Amino acid sequence: FLLPAAWVETPSLRLLDVVLWPLIAACGYAWGTAIIAAFLGFFIVLLQRFTTDAPRLWEAKRRAGLLNKEAAKLPPESPRRQALRDAAKPAQSRVAAAAFVPLALLLGPLIVIFAWLMLRVDPATWSPPPGSAITLQATVDSHWRGEVTAETPDAFSISPATPATQKLPPIRETLEELRARWSKTADLSEYPWEVRAAATATRQMMLADLDRYLRNGVPPETLTWLISTADTADGRFPIAVRAGDDALSIPAVLGRSAPPAEMDTTGEGMVRGLTLVYPPRPPDIAFARPLEFLGWPGLKLGWLWVYLLSYLPAMLLGKWLLKVP
Repeated sequence: FLLPAAWVETPSLRLLDVVLWPLIAACGYAWGTAIIAAFLGFFIVLLQRFTTDAPRLWEAKRRAGLLNKEAAKLPPESPRRQALRDAAKPAQSRVAAAAFVPLALLLGPLIVIFAWLMLRVDPATWSPPPGSAITLQATVDSHWRGEVTAETPDAFSISPATPATQKLPPIRETLEELRARWSKTADLSEYPWEVRAAATATRQMMLADLDRYLRNGVPPETLTWLISTADTADGRFPIAVRAGDDALSIPAVLGRSAPPAEMDTTGEGMVRGLTLVYPPRPPDIAFARPLEFLGWPGLKLGWLWVYLLSYLPAMLLGKWLLKVP
């Protein structure tokens, strides 16, 4: 959490994209999440089975249960009842401590996998379906006076309303011409002195504001392209914006063949940044509708519920099969 994202977070997410995303792409978001959760639940029990003395702990838990049953039959004030309960307590504490061994070994990877699921399978992070329209926004240095061209793959096409090659509007030149016109002294001799004084003060104030703006520099300007995509465009597609020899690219992701990508990026050249704007998601989108096949689409489950409902049964089944207390 304290290290830069480029050191740990980004490489970890990319590694999990390579390992886990093919499962999401093949099985879908809900089934893929369920399989991952079930595997983790069973694997933790398997790790506990081989890193602790599970057979002895299983027997100790069984005998502790017998002692507690025997103690429950005795009166509350019976010394034998207290002695039986005291004899069963160490086994319970040993079993509880053994359950933390796999968590101690896998806590870091489990947190990373959980964060990966949150960033990849939550409906808020889903990529739009193939055929969706995309808006590309490029922030360009205001000093650039050449052409700015958007380059897209064959599956994409740029709308004629926003040509692929555009130029920045000459904002600075226009403002300098405006300043030159304001700097010229107008003949106000026929007006009363009050009007002349007010006009002179207003002109000086406006010129000072304009000079301050030009001195600070015109901020980077934004160009926009409207892009349509083919219905078969499922995957990761690079989009680039070029200004002379300087170019900046960003991946557009459609469908679930590829994991979601960042929707903005920054550069150091004439192209200062790129942003992709996707269509808004449908308001009724749901991660899983488990009873939809029965005609009950109203029940919706989020990815966390699917994870827990898969993790816990797999863990309990693993404990029963492997005899892990």
